[in-house]
Amino acid sequence: MAIDHAMKALAIDPNSPRPCVQIAFAMARMKNPEGVDWARKAIETDPQNALWRWSLSNTFNILGRWNEALPPMREAVTMAPENSTFQSGMGKCLINLDRYKEAIPFLEKALELSPLNAVTHSWMSVALFELGDKNGSDRHLRRALELQPESASLHSLLGWQLRRKGKRREAKEAFYEALRLDPRLATAKLGIGARLGSKFSLAEIFLRSAFSSPQGKRLLVLRVFLAVFLLFQTSMAVHGVYLWMLWIVELFLLFAYYRIAKRVLKSIARRRGIHAV
Repeated sequence: MAIDHAMKALAIDPNSPRPCVQIAFAMARMKNPEGVDWARKAIETDPQNALWRWSLSNTFNILGRWNEALPPMREAVTMAPENSTFQSGMGKCLINLDRYKEAIPFLEKALELSPLNAVTHSWMSVALFELGDKNGSDRHLRRALELQPESASLHSLLGWQLRRKGKRREAKEAFYEALRLDPRLATAKLGIGARLGSKFSLAEIFLRSAFSSPQGKRLLVLRVFLAVFLLFQTSMAVHGVYLWMLWIVELFLLFAYYRIAKRVLKSIARRRGIHAV
């Protein structure tokens, strides 16, 4: 529907960049990579406006292509350094790349320019939490909730941060409050272990298993470790003469698997807006 309306607007004014961005965002939400071409078309139409570079960056972010989201956002900040939205967006891009320390100056600048921006406070909360500043993180998240008490995504973020602190009861209350405000919010549904929808999804099963208990992530990984371990045990029984060599190989593979499993879990969670892995 959004794409149809934007196409009609383009038919009236082919040189308007805004409908191109609307199409880009709509396609990106449908995981259609052609959205990037539409975002670039907006830049070609009006190259002096930094807003369209911000739009291209957000198109990449929606698609989960975080490395590609960074350059256009950096260009937007360079073109309009006093724009708080661009400064905040730069912080978000860096957080998505786990570059939390680098994100702080941009978020601080954004808050200096727009101190009442709840979204920027929430991103600052995420960055400080990952850097170990729990008090600073709590302060910014509480401030964000003061500014936008009806924001379901902020209550969900509070739930995930409480969960990481081991406060599961308080986390559950935050998730339920988020679902009261937005019954379809996926991050809150995952927080209470509910299904995200009727369609079968391996990613959803992986996430729900990983977060199903206080030590869910570790238990999920350990279960697969056990399966791999038993597989190698069979090999060892047959090739006992190479036992010590196989143990070294096994330990290396288990370590590699742990790193890969953690990275996959983090990537899937990030695509659903969960910065808690």
